[in-house]
Amino acid sequence: MVAGPQTVERGRSPSPAVEPRPDLPADTPPDRDEADGQRWTLPEAARDAPVPPPCGPLTIRLRSPILQLTVAHVGGILEESTAKQLGRRLGVLFGRSVHVVVDLTEITVLTRGGVRALLGLHRAATSRGTQLYLVRPSANATGTGRRQLGRLASDRLVRLVPTAEAVLAQVLAAPRTTTSDPA
Repeated sequence: MVAGPQTVERGRSPSPAVEPRPDLPADTPPDRDEADGQRWTLPEAARDAPVPPPCGPLTIRLRSPILQLTVAHVGGILEESTAKQLGRRLGVLFGRSVHVVVDLTEITVLTRGGVRALLGLHRAATSRGTQLYLVRPSANATGTGRRQLGRLASDRLVRLVPTAEAVLAQVLAAPRTTTSDPA
């Protein structure tokens, strides 16, 4: 049995038959986009290739290796719309943790809006007495944010660190200040 070409609508996985979309006029062919009328057909070689999963929404995992340090592992897409989620999760830590590390190594997309949000988080943390550190995103992260984040670090507006473990080692090595009661 020979299968015909598979068509792909924007934002959907390939399928052997594409159903007509209810939001398009009835006379629009199912393999045409309303906006530009373009047909989306997979090349022969790509028909059997696995479809990569979408980048997905923002994920945030928190851990505290020591009492005064919290590490937030952030993954997925960091843009203006998802940055609000990050702000809500981290905002409650400011003032409670002395040091907060935002590990961006699992970020797949970093936009300018995401970098603006990180800069805002840095300002909020500083105003509440918390040191905020940003672990550099991986080289595989796309978007214009990686370059912009590097410029902010060179201007000393944010602290970029190589790993969360480097911050942990720095915090553990710092001399502890104790207050003693005068007797």
